Amino acid sequence: MIRPAVPEDAPLLDALAEQVGISLAVSPAPLVRMEDSSHGELGFVFDLNGQPAGYLSYRLANGTRDVWQLTRLMVRPDLHGKGDAGTLLQYLENELRHGEKARLLFFEADARESGLDLAAHHYEPIAILPDYYVEYLGKTIHRKRLNQ
Repeated sequence: MIRPAVPEDAPLLDALAEQVGISLAVSPAPLVRMEDSSHGELGFVFDLNGQPAGYLSYRLANGTRDVWQLTRLMVRPDLHGKGDAGTLLQYLENELRHGEKARLLFFEADARESGLDLAAHHYEPIAILPDYYVEYLGKTIHRKRLNQ
């Protein structure tokens, strides 16, 4: 079941982030749902047997009305490769298309990330940002047109 994240999810999502290997100490995105998207991030939780098994967060891109940015996508390690990240991503895209009338969705992917095939979900890479010090730590920015 996919549902909106609520502040009470924060401890469980912190544990999920630890399992996935995300350091929340340096992460800019909060793991709670804000009621007003113009002031913060929104999130969806993928529940499996009453426990968060996946999470994504997104926000309105600064200075825009119809461009959104995916800020975090994580799925429990034992569920990798089973399509849950893609399901969360598709759920978000549908919500943005129909509820927010979004035009574009951007996703900045860490070069070390693997698993989710963004090309299979029709995301196109538009920029590669190499890390100055460590080659494999670069980022790739992807975009998807949601509405024309």
